[in-house]
This record gives sequence, C-alpha cells and structure tokens, in this order.
Amino acid sequence: MELPEGKISQKQTKMVNTALSWVRNLSALLLLAVLLWVLLVSFPLPEELGAIDFRPYWSASYLFARGLDFGDLQALDKVERTLTGWQGAFTMQAWFTPLGHLILAPLTFFPFQP
Repeated sequence: MELPEGKISQKQTKMVNTALSWVRNLSALLLLAVLLWVLLVSFPLPEELGAIDFRPYWSASYLFARGLDFGDLQALDKVERTLTGWQGAFTMQAWFTPLGHLILAPLTFFPFQP
C-alpha cells in the first residue's frame, strides 16, 4: 500500500531517528575527545602570561572586595605596588564592570602571584 505524498512510514521514521541518534552520539564523542586532548596536552604559554594583564583586575577587585573605591588611582597604585610587586612608572587601570569585580573578588583572598 502506497502512502500519500508527504507522509512517511514508521520504518522510515525509525531509520531517521536511528541516524540522528548516531550523529548525536558521534558528535558527543568527538567533543569529548577534543576536550580530553585540550586538557591532557600542555600548550607552551608565555612565562609572563597573567603577570601583567591580570594585575590591574586583581588589584581593582581587591579594593572592591574590601568596600573601597576601585576607581581611585592612588589606592589602586598602592595595592599594585605593595601587594603585586608592580614596578612600572604608571598605574595600571582595569576597565571592568562591578560584576566582573564581584566574580574575581574570591581570588583576592589569596595572595597575588605573578
């Protein structure tokens, strides 16, 4: 018996569902393999990574976590020089939202390590 045009049989539906299931499973396995590769293979990173660019964010978040003005350049400079070892001729500023400082605030309870 032929089905009207546009209708598919239960057998065809089952075949499509099986194919989609295989595609989903293979995609999940591929994603897992990529994630494992990224986690297990060490990439050479520059030694100074995080020592310079993270410093102002950590410093501003440090002030934020203690209820101080994280936009005050003098306070920021003092934190950078005393707690992070910054020796530059200028104060590094962090252009960051208060929400970003809130997210980084727990890290400020640990000492800054370049």
